[in-house]
Amino acid sequence: MKKSAEMRIYGRNAVQATFKVRPHDIVRLYLVQKEKKKFSHVMKFMAAQKLAYHLVSEAELDKIAESDRHGGVCLITRRPAIMKIPEWLKLMSSRSKVLCLCLENVENPHNLGAIMRAAAHFGVSGLLTNRPDMVLTGSAFRVAEGGGEYLSIVDTSNTDTLIGLLKKNHYTTLATSSHTSDLSLYALAQKPKLSTKLALFLGEERTGLRTQTLKDADIRLTIPGTNQVESLNVAASAAILLSHLFPLIQ
Repeated sequence: MKKSAEMRIYGRNAVQATFKVRPHDIVRLYLVQKEKKKFSHVMKFMAAQKLAYHLVSEAELDKIAESDRHGGVCLITRRPAIMKIPEWLKLMSSRSKVLCLCLENVENPHNLGAIMRAAAHFGVSGLLTNRPDMVLTGSAFRVAEGGGEYLSIVDTSNTDTLIGLLKKNHYTTLATSSHTSDLSLYALAQKPKLSTKLALFLGEERTGLRTQTLKDADIRLTIPGTNQVESLNVAASAAILLSHLFPLIQ
């Protein structure tokens, strides 16, 4: 089946961010009557561009958005481009400081949305994932509260070669595990010879990162805690880890 060239963006903050970052990708706007004032600027833009906008009922919008958590507004937009890893590495080559987040098999849209929100807050330049189609969904973008618009989504389907490519391009690769580690996250700032290009790897909650990824990474990190639970939610882990990596690329 051919992939759709369009996607739904819903939720007030997600819609506002899309309008700010890529208004040229907007195809249609749907909203309920009570949201007219908040989105009058978007309606004016649509009219000026001769694009359709529609006032609809809550029930109609539930069907259009394919969700009842739309906040009264939904955009149909062109789907953002998914980059390939060589293309993204070339784009980053002139930068002296880069932080990227590499996800293995993370598919839950609520986790992906929360991860994107944290990633945008902490200056992540690329979200590298072997599940890019799961990232570009209305539900993930809604939870991201606009953060999805500030990230390059990069397809890393060939995970076997990813760490090698990153190392070749002078990235320090950091893998996370609840069970195997070289270093506590809280000691990372004292680690000598860290590159100012950092690639953080996170895996799906149940299985974690692949054994090969853990083996090949430069550093294996853990987030110390009480051990009263086996591990943190992947989105919570991402936010904690990124908050500590962010100062290292400033």
